[in-house]
Amino acid sequence: THVLTSEQLGNDCRIDEAQQVLNQCEEMRKEKTTLETQLAEEQANADMNKAMEVCTVCGSFLIVGDIQSRLDEHNSGKQHAGYAKIRATLD
Repeated sequence: THVLTSEQLGNDCRIDEAQQVLNQCEEMRKEKTTLETQLAEEQANADMNKAMEVCTVCGSFLIVGDIQSRLDEHNSGKQHAGYAKIRATLD
């Protein structure tokens, strides 16, 4: 609607006012882009801020309440198995 208002002002030979309305429109576009970027960053951060715990065997971070199949995959992984062997040897 700002563009239409600016166009009407231009048709009425009120050029300065039309330019002000267009400047306001451009500022709002920039603000919208900034807000969209902030929202995307906040959503990405929210996904990254899941509660985590440290595996007592290998020290890897595990997501609290994660599905059992993912925990099983971790426990059968090379890093976890390697640290388990080291701990068994040292104990």
